[in-house]
Amino acid sequence: MQPQSAMSALAEHVPTFLHALVLSPHEQAASAANGADVVPRMSEVPPIRAEAPDGSLYGGDLVADVVRYRELRARSLAGDLLAGHELDELSKLESDLRQPRPQRSDEVDDAAALRSFFRFACDFPARVRAGIVDAEFSVKDISAGGVKLEGPHRFTPGDVAALTVAHDGGHLSFPSRVAWVRGEAFGLMFAGAARPVAG
Repeated sequence: MQPQSAMSALAEHVPTFLHALVLSPHEQAASAANGADVVPRMSEVPPIRAEAPDGSLYGGDLVADVVRYRELRARSLAGDLLAGHELDELSKLESDLRQPRPQRSDEVDDAAALRSFFRFACDFPARVRAGIVDAEFSVKDISAGGVKLEGPHRFTPGDVAALTVAHDGGHLSFPSRVAWVRGEAFGLMFAGAARPVAG
């Protein structure tokens, strides 16, 4: 018997739902409309694919970049002196995640232009804990400031919540607050640094 290559051995064990990795959020929606189940359970989430507002795919690990940006930004605002390489990293993350401010008031034609951060379209599961609620929802977009989720809920703006996402073989919890609610959609605003937690 010949030894298998690492890729062929992995391919035998990768469930079919992982084909979502090669689909953009728009392709995932079309596939789901045709009856395909492309949204994995939270424990099975591979690195997310996220689309920028211009339709391009985010080139790095968006969750890791959001976590690192929030950490560096909080340290900077607290008056910590960042090392030169940390200042460079913060500057790059700012350029990747923060929307440029409109130059003139007549350039502001919708709420999206007023946001501080780009929203990246995605579709992956996450767990939200708020009060007695502990349920899984679908993340529809993510930014350095928060997330939009969908699913049946009874949240109200101001509710304190914790968002848990699978990431890099573990889980991260983001302290959050419910910012808005529209039907089954709701937004969480991050309210602190993410921390690793048990699944």
